[in-house]
Amino acid sequence: MVVRNTFYMIANDTLSDSDESLYAVTPQSVSTDVPTKKVAVFSTSSSIRQLTRADLQRTGDQKASSNETKIISEKNNKNHTLLKANMSHVGEIVKKLHAEPDLLNVENPHPFRYVLNAPNICGTDDIYILAYIHTAPDHYKRRMTIRRTWGKMEHYDVPMRLIFVMGVSNVTQGLNETNTEKALEFESEQYGDIVQEDFLDSYHNLTYKGIAALKWITNYCSQATFILKTDDDIFVNTFSLIRYLKHFTKKNNGNVRDLIMCAVWYGMPVMRTGKWKVTKEEWKEDFYPTYCSGSAFILSTDVAIKLHRVSYHVPFFWVDDFYITGLLPLKAGNITHHQFLSTFVLNGDKLEELFTGQQWYSYVFSHVHNLNRIQAVWDKLLRLVKGEIFANIQTAKPGDLAKLDKPDTY
Repeated sequence: MVVRNTFYMIANDTLSDSDESLYAVTPQSVSTDVPTKKVAVFSTSSSIRQLTRADLQRTGDQKASSNETKIISEKNNKNHTLLKANMSHVGEIVKKLHAEPDLLNVENPHPFRYVLNAPNICGTDDIYILAYIHTAPDHYKRRMTIRRTWGKMEHYDVPMRLIFVMGVSNVTQGLNETNTEKALEFESEQYGDIVQEDFLDSYHNLTYKGIAALKWITNYCSQATFILKTDDDIFVNTFSLIRYLKHFTKKNNGNVRDLIMCAVWYGMPVMRTGKWKVTKEEWKEDFYPTYCSGSAFILSTDVAIKLHRVSYHVPFFWVDDFYITGLLPLKAGNITHHQFLSTFVLNGDKLEELFTGQQWYSYVFSHVHNLNRIQAVWDKLLRLVKGEIFANIQTAKPGDLAKLDKPDTY
């Protein structure tokens, strides 16, 4: 059961000292010193639970005493207003919460609302692959490159859709932020594939971005067969990906449930220094349980829905690839990680050589170091797929065999 867009707080004033403990900011969030209508204040789990219970009780029980109402009102004054979003659905939400009362005790609430949405991307169509791409508000060129290359759905013999998922720009950027948001609104109107929630788009909030995507899939595209997650700096050989997925489905007699397919990391050490520094307080163990490289992975859609459901009961952890593909599957249970590492090109400098070479069909994912080369690589790959050109074949000296690896028959 999914509860969407029900509890939010608007930051229109600076918090007073007495409110700081109730509205503690965690983890990185926007400053409440700058008025904004779009950015939600992050609250601690206990505070959200406290407000959640109070608000649901007031909504679901019309016989609540006036004394209780007065106490709740006093607790939420000082210009901090509880936004009654989707009030037309509150009665239905309350009924579902009564059926699943444990949802009142969420560890990781996701109290964000849509700034931009694309609810009709999938509709009721049969979708083979729904691709969601982590992006940022100002990454317009990257999104356009994807739309013109591997994200151009007309090239494929299976129905595919894609969305770009992001948060909002830092409000302290002022005019630049305003211009970015206006450009995003125009882009959304043009392409209809932007999903933006009102959390701050930052490195330490990537987990929120991942949960936002899982929530969107659960609500708007649950009929898809597979879910592809990538970043906007990843090149995808979608032709090869479709071939692998069809082969996997046939090999498993059509059973594509409980699946995560990715570059699986086993026993990865926890980084205690540098950009990915994680403190002992955040994660006390020295090694992570099994999880996936966050650059790209494939889920069966039932797994995406399961991960969204359990995300409310797994405490927030900012390392998003581990949280989404490691912690959440552990909580959900009965989810299998399938190794797909052989299809990854880890050295982005090899992109053109490998994706247009003699074994172009063996590779699926690669980081992009030079955005300007993507179109050229894609154009050549298209011609290879159509049989208009042929890759150069390795030659061997007399008496030697050409050392050609067999393509992966995953």
